[in-house]
Amino acid sequence: MNALEIKGAFLSLLAEVEDTSLLQKMFEKCTEMMKGVDMLDELPPEVINALGKAETDDDLTDTIPNEEAFKKFRSWPSR
Repeated sequence: MNALEIKGAFLSLLAEVEDTSLLQKMFEKCTEMMKGVDMLDELPPEVINALGKAETDDDLTDTIPNEEAFKKFRSWPSR
């Protein structure tokens, strides 16, 4: 699987989990695993600049509600 397929599968998995306790454990484990990884080192400068601009951008016209996003995640075919 390439990175995009893994991310899609991970999002599909998260969309299926309804147990808050399990989600919390998954979040904590992922956070723990990410502490040693500096993802910004791998990002191109233009992406880092776009992220910096996004922090101060209050325009939410191009966003979708969380519920709608989860509906889309659930509609993805699982492997």
